[in-house]
Amino acid sequence: MSDNTAKVYGVPVEEWEAAYRLGVQEFSALRFIIKRDGGLIRIAFGNNGPPVNEKGLNGCAVYTHAVTMTEAAALDLSRVLRDLIADAGTPQK
Repeated sequence: MSDNTAKVYGVPVEEWEAAYRLGVQEFSALRFIIKRDGGLIRIAFGNNGPPVNEKGLNGCAVYTHAVTMTEAAALDLSRVLRDLIADAGTPQK
């Protein structure tokens, strides 16, 4: 796109298209765990563990995706998430 000022939901069009391009793998996580690893922050995403009985009790969570980032990037992410949720009103559960 030739217009460098064009935005979709406040994001430059090129970044938006890159984030939603065909083939991007998406994962819906119900669980996460965050750990500091030296100067980096690691966030692992997963879901509840498999059911272990007929009453619906689940085993230990299963984490299948992780992202490691600098502390500065983690702070930026926390600000973006805070602002995104605040702009939407009450958080959804």
